[in-house]
Amino acid sequence: MELIEQLTRFGIDPQSYLLLKAGLKPVIRTEVGQSIIPFSEKISRYSKIFILVKRFDEYYDLELTEPLFYAYTSLSEELSYDTYEADMNQDRKKLGKLLGYPDCCVDYYLKEMVKVSIERIIGPLLNTKTKPSFYCNSIFNFDSKVDGWDKIFLKGYEICRLFLIRHMPCSFDCKESIKIGKKTLELLERELPELAKEIVSALKRPVLYFDYFNWIVFDGEVQNNELQYKQVLPYKSLFPKDKLNIIKQGNRLEVLDDKILISKDDKLISNIDKEDKYKGVLIDFL
Repeated sequence: MELIEQLTRFGIDPQSYLLLKAGLKPVIRTEVGQSIIPFSEKISRYSKIFILVKRFDEYYDLELTEPLFYAYTSLSEELSYDTYEADMNQDRKKLGKLLGYPDCCVDYYLKEMVKVSIERIIGPLLNTKTKPSFYCNSIFNFDSKVDGWDKIFLKGYEICRLFLIRHMPCSFDCKESIKIGKKTLELLERELPELAKEIVSALKRPVLYFDYFNWIVFDGEVQNNELQYKQVLPYKSLFPKDKLNIIKQGNRLEVLDDKILISKDDKLISNIDKEDKYKGVLIDFL
């Protein structure tokens, strides 16, 4: 437990550390501040973990108020350096493999997700052939929510740790991602049972998803394009409060291509217009 707490200074979550410790994740890559760097040597001295810290803002020619460093954490010094070199060479295929992501998800990202027109959740949703699995629910995963990070962070940091896979899956029924999610949950149940319960409770829910920064999580049941719900759950996003308050007044949603109808006991009380049919979709994570 003490080591897990120390590693949070490097942005390393318990899920990633437990996978690393079990030999199921070769390397963890995180962003760190300059003040954290001295702790890398201290941790390496009393544990079997190697942490390589490299500055990256100069390499990418970024103009930042503070230097940007990546920490590459592994049980192997060689793998840490391999991952750093893959980053430097922009070898995304090799980088994904070293970070423990499934080949299918890396290939999908390289082929589809780099397209500006493909939204990072809608793309995998459209690629889902069966039921979306809660093991693949990456709604709360903020690794690449760069533009809105500060706002999200200030509104509710606790939700950032609610995930079972660290990557964006190629689909929400990806078999390889589900395997990782199941193993992560198994490790959490053994080491951190309360966190495991909290994560499952958050992920195994219906979500009304608008975009990468706007969503609503419900306690309810989905039937086709309708949702019967008991309450809106307190997993914060940047969804507008005025619209959220309207939804809280109802107990049923009907999601159409151009609008969302909100009812209370079968009485229509309001509606929310949609920018397009994918800006407001129901995802029922089971």
